[in-house]
Amino acid sequence: MSGMTDGKQQQRDAQWSNVSKLFWPAMVMSAAMAACAEVLHRTSAYPQAVFAPVHADTRTWLYVALMYLFLIPALFLRMRRLLSGYPVPWNPPGRRWLLGLFSLILCSGMMILPVIVLVMGEDAAGRGRGLYRLFTGSLLGTFLVGGVLAYAAAMSAWLLLFATPRLLFPQAPSR
Repeated sequence: MSGMTDGKQQQRDAQWSNVSKLFWPAMVMSAAMAACAEVLHRTSAYPQAVFAPVHADTRTWLYVALMYLFLIPALFLRMRRLLSGYPVPWNPPGRRWLLGLFSLILCSGMMILPVIVLVMGEDAAGRGRGLYRLFTGSLLGTFLVGGVLAYAAAMSAWLLLFATPRLLFPQAPSR
């Protein structure tokens, strides 16, 4: 990579290693959110008017709401702390803007992927429908798929809000 010294590369590797260790706490929090969604669903302790017209499983919609309220922000804030001072490699302007454009498109989609899966999943074909059925079919599937989607959404939020602007508008490379 252009503009990367060994020290900066080691710092990047160490920071991403710490972020990857957040996956298991994310899965534990996902299990807790899935259990909370199940309790809310069984006790009907949620706003019926908001979730009544939903065609998909109400429990899964409750999980997604809890995920966006608690799980994703918690992961995002932790990732932000772990990746503070992240050294973005220097690239020529054309490559920076192309990467920034791809980041904007992909990360925006990843941040709303849980909602996309619930809205479009029943009409999807093949693996998309399988993912939807796993996500909505059981508490275990909701916890597993939801944990992975929440981790990806939190990482996408960090990439979109912090890494992409620093990629597009970098500081002069230090030599």
